[in-house]
Amino acid sequence: DIVKPNEHLGVDTWEATAAHGRPDLVKTLIVPAAADAAASLLRDTVEATERVSKYLSRLREVRTKRLAMAEALAADEVAEADDMADSASVISGMSAYTTASTAAGTTSSVSMG
Repeated sequence: DIVKPNEHLGVDTWEATAAHGRPDLVKTLIVPAAADAAASLLRDTVEATERVSKYLSRLREVRTKRLAMAEALAADEVAEADDMADSASVISGMSAYTTASTAAGTTSSVSMG
């Protein structure tokens, strides 16, 4: 049962074993070593895939939290702006629904005495 060269075993390997009269080395040493190397690469690939999957999950989690924090911050800023507008309305006697003449009438009716 002779192993023939193919794309998996380099032609150099086949030529070296043939040149030394040891085609049996392909079957007994080189093929098992190549299989071990392939298995090792496969394990590394599986580990890398798992690692990337974990990183992707963590990235999604962080992005979700970041969006939630940005939305909460924006809501706080809107609430703070509304509070400041309400405070300004109380101080000035004007609101979004008050005209300047109405506010002036209200101010003049206040007794300073």
